[in-house]
Amino acid sequence: MHKAGLTVTFGEGHGVIRKPDGSVVLTARLVRGMYVVDEMSNVPDTPSAHLGRTSLSQQTSLEQWHRRLTHCSPSTILEMLKNNLVDGLNVSVKDLRGKCEDCIVGRQTRRPFDGKTETNLDPLELVSFDLWGPSRVQSVGGKIYFMPIVDSGSAYKYGAFLSDKSDSSTIAAFDVFRVDAESQSGRKIRRVRTDRAYDTSAWRDYCQRHGIVHEFSAPYSSAQNGLAERAIRTTMDDVRTLLRDSGLGHSYWAEAASYSIHTRNLIPSRRHPAKIPLESFTGKRQDISHLRVFGARCWAKIPTVHGVQVTGGSKLDPRALECRFLGYAGGHGNYKVQDVQSRRVFVSRDLVFEEGQPHRTSPSVGENNVPLFDVALGIETLDEDKEVEGQADQQQDIRGEIAENQDQRVNNQRDDRRAVDISAEPIPHVDQIQPEIR
Repeated sequence: MHKAGLTVTFGEGHGVIRKPDGSVVLTARLVRGMYVVDEMSNVPDTPSAHLGRTSLSQQTSLEQWHRRLTHCSPSTILEMLKNNLVDGLNVSVKDLRGKCEDCIVGRQTRRPFDGKTETNLDPLELVSFDLWGPSRVQSVGGKIYFMPIVDSGSAYKYGAFLSDKSDSSTIAAFDVFRVDAESQSGRKIRRVRTDRAYDTSAWRDYCQRHGIVHEFSAPYSSAQNGLAERAIRTTMDDVRTLLRDSGLGHSYWAEAASYSIHTRNLIPSRRHPAKIPLESFTGKRQDISHLRVFGARCWAKIPTVHGVQVTGGSKLDPRALECRFLGYAGGHGNYKVQDVQSRRVFVSRDLVFEEGQPHRTSPSVGENNVPLFDVALGIETLDEDKEVEGQADQQQDIRGEIAENQDQRVNNQRDDRRAVDISAEPIPHVDQIQPEIR
């Protein structure tokens, strides 16, 4: 508490914790020789909603920033803070207690894709993409494929979610990226690199029409398209970790992947360790104070028009809905949330968050094991390329053999040798995401 700038006062059977400005954070009562902390609703003159709102602008611990920044390496976060790479990164407590349980579960079996990649490139000089899927569990929106598109010059990522892998679907998704990327960067896409599955007449016509040189990797040489391969692996590791941390079901894998893509664009990559991808891509400095923990509990204010709620409620009805946070919407400070009762998904900017507590092990866990993250930025960290040896390797090899045997039985034009990491379970019946309300 001293490191956080808080003061604690005890007397007459009560304890009070205050901020430097004198506002009350917590109170406690002396019960049988021990101080029992009061519920926030019982703290005098300190409404729970007020505490939730003030937490949005106050400094946050490194453990919580680790969760907000899609469970990336804590050393990366400290380097971002040290080099002042972004705005809004206010870290209060830098000490870490034990290891992150969600990272242990979500990242333990990671292996690298070897191969050199070009680094001295301008934005959109070389773009790579690949396809992940089909997922054994449909997303809430009914998608089963994930198509990451990566700019080699800036490490900027874009994610598209598809219902099928036909040329029409992949070309449409890539064209959305092309228009948006060229508008943001002021440049034109010069080269695109894929595997031979996209060596079709439709893709040849598209690239010729837009003046794009289409490069292909050699058969059975996925390392030549390592940029897209690493993006898939990093994103799906994030997805497993985020779903585990939030407690959400597998049908939310697309929301977790979109959250990962958005956040990774605000974190330095191994290829460009001292640069923020989105800043390199757009030329604009980025602020990350809006980031929140995926799946966090939150309350969204019900909009009113002339004092009347848009839902038709009366003036005595609750003014907020309990929701869960699913990702970021267009515009700064807009969040995509889901009503926990109706399961309706909508966009709101007036939110109170309760991000919960990190899942940490005891400090003694994993003392003699290979760490989940390297201690330095700019070397091969587990965020993208570090190899985990020993038992993790054996587990991954076994999974790879199983996946390869399964894929050999699939008679598809596309190369689906990649093992889908979402476990096999029946596709649940989930209501489609309703249109966003603003």
